[in-house]
Amino acid sequence: MNGKVVLDVATPKQAIFASMLYKKLKNKCEVEVLARKETQTIDLLNILKVPYSVLGWYGKPSIEGKLEATLKREFMLLKHFKKNGFPDVLWSHGSVSGIRIAYMLRKPVVYNNDTLHNTPVVKLTVPYASCLIIPEAYRKSEWSRFGLEKDKIFRFKGVEEIAWIKEYKPLNREKVLDKILSGQNFDRVIVFRGIEYKASYVNYNEGFNVNISIIRNVIKKLLKYTAVIYLPRYEEDRKLVEGLSKIFIPEKPPYAPELVNTVDLVISSGGTLARESALLGTPTLSFYFNDRILKYLKRRGFNVKYIPDVKKLLKISLKILKNPEKYKMNTSKLLKKLESPIPVTIKHILKFLGEN
Repeated sequence: MNGKVVLDVATPKQAIFASMLYKKLKNKCEVEVLARKETQTIDLLNILKVPYSVLGWYGKPSIEGKLEATLKREFMLLKHFKKNGFPDVLWSHGSVSGIRIAYMLRKPVVYNNDTLHNTPVVKLTVPYASCLIIPEAYRKSEWSRFGLEKDKIFRFKGVEEIAWIKEYKPLNREKVLDKILSGQNFDRVIVFRGIEYKASYVNYNEGFNVNISIIRNVIKKLLKYTAVIYLPRYEEDRKLVEGLSKIFIPEKPPYAPELVNTVDLVISSGGTLARESALLGTPTLSFYFNDRILKYLKRRGFNVKYIPDVKKLLKISLKILKNPEKYKMNTSKLLKKLESPIPVTIKHILKFLGEN
């Protein structure tokens, strides 16, 4: 089949998603990956050995900063397409600039999304999709109210992270942790990740204060009982853990499934890391998000809890750390009941490719 598909990547999760689409599509058509300059996104594409071109950057955490970055990236995309060829189909997971440019160029947009709470992005993208693919945790009507016909919305029985978790083959714990922990051994090791405070759906000042005033205090108390692998969202997050012992920050962003599958507990603000951890059976505590996807996973029997209260979060964390094996789950049977979004996404990409 001839034609060109552009995979527009803006976040680390999208890098993993796009890598799977790339592998499935590269022998069927021309595939180009365009990535927004953001350290973890680029690092993951490199780890996954996906060729890409960098276009644009992550906007500063302000209305003006994000608007400026989006508008400049739209111009960069147009310039890039004029020089390198226009796509016949564009795939996206919420890139405002990519979707808007494709729509204005009258190119079909295949759109995966599972972050309904990201209202600013949803409002600016959903109306322009040629088709939208969502997890069954959401109703079509929740998305169609933004201006897309229901017959263009398709649901799959699962969550997006299933796509790579089902294919993941567990590695030896020592092999995964040795480099991060500088060869040191600890009886207990956890992963801690804070809030995505620069995202458009989080109030920047509020999110930053939460990181400073609460997260450092929680980590200090946890360090009495466990080593902590801290995953900063951004470079400035590192100051939250300055001066603390038994805390480790990977030199490069790790492939999350490998890491969360080997530790005793994952504490996260929610989102992708929490879902990956729960799907793999590692005890998972979310302190910020309790979105539809986490609730869906909990109903399906996965070990994930939403605990916004700091005292309760610490209490349950220490309870788990006393006997982590007691809380570790074998999720293989649960995973078999869930579908990956990759087949339906490929189906629609190829359908639109055939129409061009």
